[in-house]
Amino acid sequence: TYLDRQPPNSAEAERRCLGSILLEPKAIDEVAAILPAEAFYYDAHKTTYELMLRLRENPGYIEAAMLAERMREAGKFGDDPDFIVDLDRTANGITGEAASAAEIVREKWIMRRVAEACVLTLHDVYDNPEAIGESVESIIDRAESAVFAASRVGGQTTQAERIGELGLKLCAHIGSNAGKDQPDGVYTGYAEIDRLLGGMMPGQMIVLAARPAQGKTSLAMNIAEQVAIAQDPSGAWLRAMI
Repeated sequence: TYLDRQPPNSAEAERRCLGSILLEPKAIDEVAAILPAEAFYYDAHKTTYELMLRLRENPGYIEAAMLAERMREAGKFGDDPDFIVDLDRTANGITGEAASAAEIVREKWIMRRVAEACVLTLHDVYDNPEAIGESVESIIDRAESAVFAASRVGGQTTQAERIGELGLKLCAHIGSNAGKDQPDGVYTGYAEIDRLLGGMMPGQMIVLAARPAQGKTSLAMNIAEQVAIAQDPSGAWLRAMI
């Protein structure tokens, strides 16, 4: 079964990432932005990376001999005293590969986290006594949240986009809604807004912005009232003064 298989990982990418950092110590800054130590599957690689992060303040000390000495002091070599030397050889003198290797390590880590989330969902469905009597929607919500959380790791979730590109996407979205008789999402109660936005869709964050005393709160309250009375009585009104 899938549960009997080794979790997704790439020993080669982990070694290449670490070896590239040894070859080019300043690359640790770029790698650290997307990889925590737990992203490494193999304990020896994880320990080595943790030591690299500790030595990060002085990149000149991230080199094979220093790491080997620190590993020896911590008793982390196990049965392979030449581990650090082998890492140094892995880079083969090629610089600039740390980031690309780190991306592979990160992808494998996310895949492991997604697999763990799926296993927890299976436990909920079959074996969790606390889930007995829960609605199907509750179990689905928990499964969706777990998978979503699994992808939001490593300090990097989505790539930034230019505002101009986002504007073009918004215009295309508005244009696609123009010919529809009714919106796909939740009605706001304001026909023109619904025609432009296509309704409020699950997962969206809609920002209502204007200068002070222009009626933002009243409009938001009217939309919330329309949604609660006409469509879905569940909801929450949160207000934070900034």
